[in-house]
Amino acid sequence: MTLYDLVKKYGKGLGEKSMWSSVKVISDEIDPMRESNPEWYWNLLKKTYCAMNGGHFNEEFARWQVEQMYYTDKEGTKHHAPYWNEDDMKAVYNKAKSEIPSAYNYYDFCVTMNMLKSDNYCMLKKWNPNATEEQLDAMIVDMSINYLNDPDAPYPTEKIWRYIMS
Repeated sequence: MTLYDLVKKYGKGLGEKSMWSSVKVISDEIDPMRESNPEWYWNLLKKTYCAMNGGHFNEEFARWQVEQMYYTDKEGTKHHAPYWNEDDMKAVYNKAKSEIPSAYNYYDFCVTMNMLKSDNYCMLKKWNPNATEEQLDAMIVDMSINYLNDPDAPYPTEKIWRYIMS
């Protein structure tokens, strides 16, 4: 028997109090995994959140996801995300939001920006050796807008969430 089977068979019609009691039992059992197996824990939370709310980041999931990102420069130095402070990120998002599908929120954009910098900074620097950091950041903004405007993606309004979750 699976947990799903158990809940489906015995939980039906028992009301919200029973549902919350069951969720508390499950939560208490998996909570130790936050420390011992954080990747598994956060993936479970993200899958549960997505089932309830769709494929978009909220503040907590975005913060956790971005903290996992980094790139290593040609000198071997690791640079960890987030690459922008919150005020700068909000200013960039406010300028860019009219150019991205309205389904995407601020946190989707933050994850996209940080992912694209983590994945492409060294290449952009190589292709544009005389570019300033501001110019490279502008390229990342354009790449992020382009990334989220992908109508042929399997999930065109949940692309960053689905990519990260795959």
